Amino acid sequence: MRVVRESVLLVLLILLAGSCSFAQNRVLVVTDSASGILVPDSLTSQVLDRTPFFYEYLSYVPAPLDPTEFSSIILASQSAAIACQPASIDEYIRKGGGLVCGGGVPIFLANTPELDPVVDWFGCQRYANSSGQMIVDSIGEAFGLTPGTVLDNMPCYYGFGGLQGASGDVSVIAHWSCDDIDPVVSILKRQVGAGSVVYMSRMTATEPLRDLFPRAMLESMEYVWGDANNSRFVDLDDIIFLIDYIFGEGIPPEVWNAADPSGDGIVDIDDVVDLIEWIFTGTGNLKAGRIE
Repeated sequence: MRVVRESVLLVLLILLAGSCSFAQNRVLVVTDSASGILVPDSLTSQVLDRTPFFYEYLSYVPAPLDPTEFSSIILASQSAAIACQPASIDEYIRKGGGLVCGGGVPIFLANTPELDPVVDWFGCQRYANSSGQMIVDSIGEAFGLTPGTVLDNMPCYYGFGGLQGASGDVSVIAHWSCDDIDPVVSILKRQVGAGSVVYMSRMTATEPLRDLFPRAMLESMEYVWGDANNSRFVDLDDIIFLIDYIFGEGIPPEVWNAADPSGDGIVDIDDVVDLIEWIFTGTGNLKAGRIE
């Protein structure tokens, strides 16, 4: 085993002598503004820059959507003018894609006879204007937040975003409240089919929210195919991690599917080969939305 491991590492060193590039998650950002400017404002861009992803900006949701093309999509609307394809998004999520809905309530996601996005994706009864204090719930600890922390303050008379009546399978991270009698969800996460959705009624208003957004992005992705060491990047470290596990005494992968880029249900040398081909040549069988 040691000879095999050392031989594989030698091949890696030879490959490293040439040029190489590392892959990143590919994320689609669908945004709008009253003026029709597609690129987010400077503050939103600063928030996105805190995440290790490659972003592509559009003013509409393409159809069909494929999780092997984009690992996650962000819907960010201020004027509710996004050209949206709810059925395409629904199929994309349920096949394993991630969705982050931020910067307002998804009122631009028009209901269809077959689909109510607020109910089917976010597990809530309806949209309700809300404001007041944005307070962290107990589940916020999973996001590195302290329960009871106030993330944002708005005047109670100011109408803003919120979802009401969250179902039991929704992880409520924070809520708006003026009187604690009828709190409205402001940040949540929910599993939908094979994918995940994260809803944030505000994204960039305060520094705590800006710090939360990168984590919310990661939470929208169940795993990154090929990311054997669960770092959210696909790079040389994943190859070394797999070699140590397969041929040495390395720890097993935390997410088995992520460590099986060949997709055959077995973590073995075929997965190492696929990663080497992807990282150093841009070929191979690596799945999910990433680019070189």
